[in-house]
Amino acid sequence: YGNKKISKSPADFAAEISAGTWAHARHLDFLSEKLSALEKRKIRRLMVSMPPRYGKSLLINTYFPVWWLTLHPFDRVVLAGYGETFARKYGAAVRDIIIEHSEKLNLLIDKESTAADDWNLTRGGGMKCVGVGGALIGHGANLLIIDDPIKNEQEANSVVYRDRMWDWWEATASTRIEPEGVVVVVATRWHQ
Repeated sequence: YGNKKISKSPADFAAEISAGTWAHARHLDFLSEKLSALEKRKIRRLMVSMPPRYGKSLLINTYFPVWWLTLHPFDRVVLAGYGETFARKYGAAVRDIIIEHSEKLNLLIDKESTAADDWNLTRGGGMKCVGVGGALIGHGANLLIIDDPIKNEQEANSVVYRDRMWDWWEATASTRIEPEGVVVVVATRWHQ
């Protein structure tokens, strides 16, 4: 049920929709294969750990949700990051790409809900962005992205912070995954 004319992979889509400002790289093409496997439900969970500044967040948090919603316009995407501002930035980027390329993508943002951190498509899907620990009441996730749940080494070494994050996962985030939903976690390896 979505736009079947869209690029076959998130990486190809990113290169095409960005008009060449996003570039293929071997590690990003490998990551794109895994993201495609998520969309096909060949895998249901994916954890990505790469060094900072390798392009993983741009592909996963910006281009992948647009690609996903183009294929699945009724789906809900939830993005959680270490802070609300961090997550909202990506929600705005996804929304803005859809607005700019709405005709090509065959998607429209509902004019009644256009906030950077919570917006809907006219076909029913949309995106909600929160900081890790934030509320997700009333929001299911067909695609749940958690990027940098721990922002630095200090947080990683805090048992209290790690426990709080795990409690949020167990009580809030994991309970919002729809029956056929998938999860991708992006993280720097600060701690075991």
